[in-house]
Formats: sequence, C-alpha cells, structure tokens
Amino acid sequence: MTSPLDRPEGPIRVLIVEDAMDHALLLVALLKGAGNFETTQTQDGGHAIQLMKDREFDLVVTDLNLPGTDGFAVIRAAKAAAPDRPVLATTGFTNPGYVDEAFRAGADEMILKPLDRDDLVMKLKEVLKAKERPEDRPVLAVGVRPGDVELGCGGILHQHRSRGQEVLIITLTDDRGVEEEGARAAAERLGARIIAARAAVGEGASSDDVQRFLERVVKEMRPSTVYAPPSQDADAPLRDAHRITRSVSAEVPNLYAYFTATTGLDYRPTRFVDVEKEMGVKLELLTVYNESGRPDLAGGFAQGVARYWGRFAGFSAVEPLEVLRTTEKDV
Repeated sequence: MTSPLDRPEGPIRVLIVEDAMDHALLLVALLKGAGNFETTQTQDGGHAIQLMKDREFDLVVTDLNLPGTDGFAVIRAAKAAAPDRPVLATTGFTNPGYVDEAFRAGADEMILKPLDRDDLVMKLKEVLKAKERPEDRPVLAVGVRPGDVELGCGGILHQHRSRGQEVLIITLTDDRGVEEEGARAAAERLGARIIAARAAVGEGASSDDVQRFLERVVKEMRPSTVYAPPSQDADAPLRDAHRITRSVSAEVPNLYAYFTATTGLDYRPTRFVDVEKEMGVKLELLTVYNESGRPDLAGGFAQGVARYWGRFAGFSAVEPLEVLRTTEKDV
C-alpha cells in the first residue's frame, strides 16, 4: 500500500467545505494545479457531515466560520468517522483561542486566509504523509554484490512483499555480467525493484558518490525499514556499505543488519525471523545465481545458515537480524 498522496490507482478525494464561493473556487483551482486531486464542494456544514457518511474522502478541508453547523462540528464528525483521515481547517481569524479550538476539535493543520498556494501544497503533503502507517511505506535493502541481500534477508523481503509493501534492492558494485543478470531475475521473482548503483565501495574507492546516491534514495523513498550488511563483516566493502547506509538512514524508523557469508563472530543478532514458509522462494532467488559459481549463494549453504540460527527460534528456518534501531513491538 501507499499513502493517498502517492497512490497510483486514483486521485486523492478531497471534501471542501466553504460557504464563500470565491474561496471555494480558489481552493479547487489550487488543488487542480497541485496534483491528482478530486474535489467535492459544499457550502453547508450539515451537508458535509452527511456527505462523509455517504462517501469516502481522503482529506477534508473546511472553513471554521460556517452558517448553521460550523467547521468545528465538521472536524469532530470527520475524525469520529475516520480518525486517521487528515483535516485542514481554514480561517481568516487569527485569534489564538479560535485556532486552538480547531486543534482541540481534531484539525491536523491550519491554513490562514488569504490562501497561499505554496503553503497549501506544503501542508497538504505534510498531513497526508503523516497519516501513512509504517507498513504502507516501502522497504530498502542494501548489499554490495548481487545476492548479498537475497542470502541475508530474502525471506524477510518476501514477507514484506506479501504484506503489499514496495521493496527496493540496491547493489553497490561496478561488476557486470552473470551476477547482475541473476540479480534482476531474482528481483523479478521477488516482485521487487533493483538498482545497480555503479558506485563501488571498499578499498581504493571513494565513498562520496555512494553516500550522495543513497542519501537521495532514502530522501525520495522514505522507507519504513532499511536492511544493511553488518559492521562486523570480514569483507571491507560490506563494512563500508554498513557505515554509509547507517549514516543516511538516521531518520528511518527501523534499521537492521543482516547476516552474510563473511560476517564475523562479533555479530550479535537479537531478532530471529521465522522464514520456514519462505525458504522455497528464497532458494529460487538464489538458484538464479547458479552460473556465478559463488558457494555462498548455493542453496545448501543458505539452508544450513537458516537451520543454524533456527536454534534461537524453535529450530525453524530463520533469518537473523541485528537490531540497530526499531519501532516494532515484536522485537
């Protein structure tokens, strides 16, 4: 799932409650120029409340000073019907008590008249993004060579995809050839997107390009969860990938380090995700790398690793994670 702001399947449905026709028409025009918004207008608060009972709206924009049923009642009704639905209140009054009453009624944001397009668009985006559930936001997994991610957390990523989340895999390598072809085939099987960054990490390579690239991805993607290689890896490029990914993910709610074939003994996972049901898919993901000849991507190795860590979770097949930061309650 995605937020209403970004969803591809249809416009954002906005109910505009405004008794002044010039302001209502201005709102419609501003929204039309700002994005994919579908507007419904009414000048009456009572009618607005009825409309919310009969139809679905993603967002309500209401004036406070309405004849009859005022905007405060509209806000309370909107929140009572759908607590997570954002409500923007508009008013020409700057009295602090008036504004405070709107927030107490449940308004998410205030917009003072006269309306400013940039201010309106900014606040629309803020309230729509704020109402995203973490499970609606995408997931990012970073590796160095193709196959790192599939081995370390392929089963977990399949669980994310099963919940409807977008998954992006990034490989930080300059290598081309069989492994890259396998990476794209594995991503297609998983239903994920993959990007070969073409910006190497490790000895003799500058990390500046990687840093800027990942910063841009995280800023634009706004992932709920990032999976990175561990800091305790014997492989220098994987350690660099960990350091850079951790640096650019400071604002990401959930950050985990997955296990690799070269992870050192200091790796201390505290979350053990049961992937017994996903092992078949995980082995399919790794099978596409058969021609690469890498022993760490062999199905037998992956199964052995999953069983080894399974001793911490009922002897099932497990993918271990070191928890670097989390908001999830089951950790």
